[in-house]
Amino acid sequence: MQRRKFKSIIDKFESKIERLEERIEEQNSLQPDLKLYIADEKNNLNDEIEIHPVFIKKTRKEYLSEVLKEGGIRELEKELKELRKKIESGKHVVLSISNGLKGKLLEVDKLESYEKKLTEYFEKLKKYRVSYREYQSLYANVVSLNFVLFNEGNFLAEGVKFYIYFSPRLKLSNELNFFKPPEFYEKKPKDPRLSSISDLFTSKLSMPGISLPSIPQITPKTYGGPYISKRSRSIQVMYWTDKLLHRHTHNFDPVYLLPPDKEIDIDIKYSIYAENVAGTSEGTLRLKIIPKK
Repeated sequence: MQRRKFKSIIDKFESKIERLEERIEEQNSLQPDLKLYIADEKNNLNDEIEIHPVFIKKTRKEYLSEVLKEGGIRELEKELKELRKKIESGKHVVLSISNGLKGKLLEVDKLESYEKKLTEYFEKLKKYRVSYREYQSLYANVVSLNFVLFNEGNFLAEGVKFYIYFSPRLKLSNELNFFKPPEFYEKKPKDPRLSSISDLFTSKLSMPGISLPSIPQITPKTYGGPYISKRSRSIQVMYWTDKLLHRHTHNFDPVYLLPPDKEIDIDIKYSIYAENVAGTSEGTLRLKIIPKK
């Protein structure tokens, strides 16, 4: 009787253990399965892809038009025109403020000297901007790489980070503007009228202390990357996302690649990490770049 009783209890425990094992096996089968792809122009996902670089080229006239639209050039043009009008009118410039105090009379010859210096600065700035644009037009042979992460598993992935590794011989950017212009070292000449205003306020007016509330600085953050960093043996590109549902894709901001002029094959290694997945997913994407002739 005792043996029969104990056997019944053991059978119940074994049955519970079997059901528990089934539930654990079922839970373990619910796993994300993350793969990385490159999307083409039609958003098809590829392990291997052929890409033709986009050749950016514009006429000198188009470049000059763009240069003139840039900040600083238009303002300088207006400043020069207004200055010439005042010089041609032959009038002295009188500075005044609302309470009736008047600044020094500024003689025309000082304005003419300033106009000459400003014109020289303006011409140098224009040449600098145009030469940079021409340089960009000749060499901007850019490839846009659009990476897509696909969760092929049957459960969501959380806290995903993945790293892509390129050859250190390549040029990569997270912005389309590859060519950082050289530093422009010329300083804009000092306007004699501005110094007069400064003297007027500092010498003749006593300004009461004003306390302004501080404004918190908000640093913009690019959500999801790409974040590019140079390593000794590779260029590392990092992306991230909080969650990726099962059977879903996520398109990330592109990386821009400046390839050599010749045809080139590139193997792109990658590794993917997720907080709720043990280990890493690794793979290789193959990229063939064929320049247009």
